[in-house]
Amino acid sequence: MTIRFEIGSTTEALRLLEAAIRNVTVQAVRATVQDAEEHAKRTTLFRDRSGTLRRSIRGSASGYEGEVRANTPYATYVENGAPPREITPRGGGALRFEMNGQTVFAKRVQHPGTEARPFMQEARDHGEKVLEYGLDYSVDFAIQKFNG
Repeated sequence: MTIRFEIGSTTEALRLLEAAIRNVTVQAVRATVQDAEEHAKRTTLFRDRSGTLRRSIRGSASGYEGEVRANTPYATYVENGAPPREITPRGGGALRFEMNGQTVFAKRVQHPGTEARPFMQEARDHGEKVLEYGLDYSVDFAIQKFNG
């Protein structure tokens, strides 16, 4: 007498479950990138007079990876702050700026530096929460569907 055990149907069901989990993971990454991008653009941590910094914030996702970038030369200084420093004019002329409603010219000025405004870190932290929630929900949904 012979008893056989085959797991062919279980193997196929597990393959389908794995595919479903992969699919929802890719969707969760894409949704997280989009949400983090929007979060970074909506921040109130800095004033963007020209709108250039906010317009430069772009997210992209491919498969299991995604990123959000702020593509201006000064984004790092907004995020991390800038140390106090001396500013001198280019080309040896004079600096011109407004102070207390008056135009002032100077050969050099001492810039006090700027405070860090971690808008990208805030967006990252927010994105991590969105991704964790999205993956928990999506994987649970795929498993429930699998259990039928």
